[in-house]
Amino acid sequence: MNISAINQKSNIYAPNSVFKNRQISPITNQKASQMPQLNYANSLAFFGLNIKPAARLLKSDYGTPKYIEEIFKARNFYGDRTIIELGMGNPDILPPASARKTMKKKIDDLWSHRYNFPKGEWDFRKGVSEWFDSRFGVKLNPSDEIMMSAGASDGVDMILAAYTEKGDKLLLPDPCYTVYKDLVAKNDLDFVSMELTEANGYLPDFSKIKKQDLKGVKGMILNYPNNPMGVFAPQSFYEKAVEFAKKHNIFIIHDFDNTEISHTGEKPLGILNVKGAKDVAFEVHTLSKAHNMPGMRIGFVASNKEFIDNLLKVKNLENNSVYTATQAAAISALKDTAYIDTVNVEHRLRKNTAIERLRDLGSAASPSMGTYYLWTKIPDGFKSDEFFKYVLHKGHVALTPGTIYGKNGEGYVRVVMSGDTGVLNEAFDKIKNAGIRFDTPKYDLPKELQEEIEKIARGEINILPKYVRDLQDYKLTLASKEKELAKRLENKSEEFKAYLPKASAIEKLPTYLMKDRQVVYLKNSHSLKPCFGEVREIMPFSKESAYDNLREVISNSWMKDKTQGSDIIKMYQEGKLYPDATYITMFAENKLQGLVNVELQDKEFWVRGLNTAPWNQGENPEIQGVGSALMARAMSLCLETGQKVLKLAPNNEKNAVFYKSIGFENAGAKEFNGIDYPVLSIDEAGMNKFLDEYQRFLSY
Repeated sequence: MNISAINQKSNIYAPNSVFKNRQISPITNQKASQMPQLNYANSLAFFGLNIKPAARLLKSDYGTPKYIEEIFKARNFYGDRTIIELGMGNPDILPPASARKTMKKKIDDLWSHRYNFPKGEWDFRKGVSEWFDSRFGVKLNPSDEIMMSAGASDGVDMILAAYTEKGDKLLLPDPCYTVYKDLVAKNDLDFVSMELTEANGYLPDFSKIKKQDLKGVKGMILNYPNNPMGVFAPQSFYEKAVEFAKKHNIFIIHDFDNTEISHTGEKPLGILNVKGAKDVAFEVHTLSKAHNMPGMRIGFVASNKEFIDNLLKVKNLENNSVYTATQAAAISALKDTAYIDTVNVEHRLRKNTAIERLRDLGSAASPSMGTYYLWTKIPDGFKSDEFFKYVLHKGHVALTPGTIYGKNGEGYVRVVMSGDTGVLNEAFDKIKNAGIRFDTPKYDLPKELQEEIEKIARGEINILPKYVRDLQDYKLTLASKEKELAKRLENKSEEFKAYLPKASAIEKLPTYLMKDRQVVYLKNSHSLKPCFGEVREIMPFSKESAYDNLREVISNSWMKDKTQGSDIIKMYQEGKLYPDATYITMFAENKLQGLVNVELQDKEFWVRGLNTAPWNQGENPEIQGVGSALMARAMSLCLETGQKVLKLAPNNEKNAVFYKSIGFENAGAKEFNGIDYPVLSIDEAGMNKFLDEYQRFLSY
């Protein structure tokens, strides 16, 4: 037997975006509309001793969680592969290779694992100051004018903690990035809206802010290039902002999180380019966007010494910092200007594709100057949330409803160019094929469709989740399989009837079953992107052509691509396949990634011949998760046939470690070909436990 260490349970991979939004023991007899819904904004939950949570939890409308919940609901209804995500700003491009290399090197440095300086390591602050100088021509003292943060939101939060009291107000743009209002709620603050409209170029007009509106205002937040509109701000605007702040004795937080993504070649200036801005302004940066490093949670704040000293006091109260290796990776990324140039070429291609396709669908969307956002009007007669749900449930594409950014977002949706041109074209094809256009008013649609859209908006979608429907269909398939296999076994030994699906077992199969032809999430460790694999089964006593096809694949692929040190089981090398066994294969990226057989010994099911492809072995495996997927199908075969135990005999300790990690336990020894092997087994409860945990990798 052969299995590489990458298949150990600890290395199973699936992106967060595909984890199932369902209970551990799924409710299979409820329609979606009957399933419990969260009510974020109208109630507080508490139990036990009547210990109430903080009232500040009611200050947010939780628009973003509710919008994300709707996307999860759609994924459950129609299948996760069906929904294309153009709503969340998650990167699909790797961070700079220089940053990843630096981080790997630093991980092996003892000093990276010590407590570090909350303001940021000296090398980090010095690197940031050099970047400011080269990028903006702004001179900053690394000793006292730069503060490390765990991303931009953490930087904003630190400033609010240092410079606001309960009940203070902030001037917030409307529309604005949703996190600002969340931080207002968290810090027990209030806000006054600054209107952003297409007519004013999405720049607040300070002359229209009334004196009474400024009562209790302590600061304002600006964000250019803007999220969600993607517009830049000219230096003259920042000059007006600084003048306004000094006049009214308020601070400015400029969230400069989209500095580097430019569609025109023009790179935006920041507020610190204005003379005297440091007297009143903080500039907050992050490497989440252009550098594609949101998971590393690294950013920084720049301002005057007094401001930074007070942020350090906040950080000392929090008693946390950012991992030293992450700081080093960030500086390598900032120095890698060639990476930014390359990324911008890709973002311009995506922007051009998205604009062309939007206009083909009747949208008058204008190209953004930078960022990976596009802001476009929706058809007349629709509300933003209603149109978002219409596109999601009918077109199976997730956009972002404009209203989560504020009341001025009504009438718009945001499109995030978070996929390559192939993904974007597929998404807009889905919208087009659903008959959805941006220039067709709701009131011009057929009356029946209008009524359907309104039901969708109200959440009246009475269908079972796709994973439930798939199981129902699969149970019918198993009934057909039982008939076909029974014919094959007519003249065979009675013991082979153990392979027959059992009606009593089929009736109680769980939704987390790994089905034949099930698609699962794997990981390509070379591209670091998820990939899809499909489990395929060859039933016992199949036609010889089925075995010939498998032999041909092994011979033409595994044997020709055999790498040094890879281990291919002798029977596969010789093309020996046994018709009295069930063979389970895993195909991904048009290649056989692994296979295993399940055979009968003493009326019990045994796993034999688990082998991953040669390129999935060794120190640099290509596809991760193959062995776990094959074992999930073997266990599911046991559940289908009513087998209570699954056994195997690993031929080395590394394999034994893997099997034990997924629930197998010691069960004595057994002789094979004159050699005693340790036996491991897993019972029905253990199989159900593993499959329950594995279900997050199932794709529908």
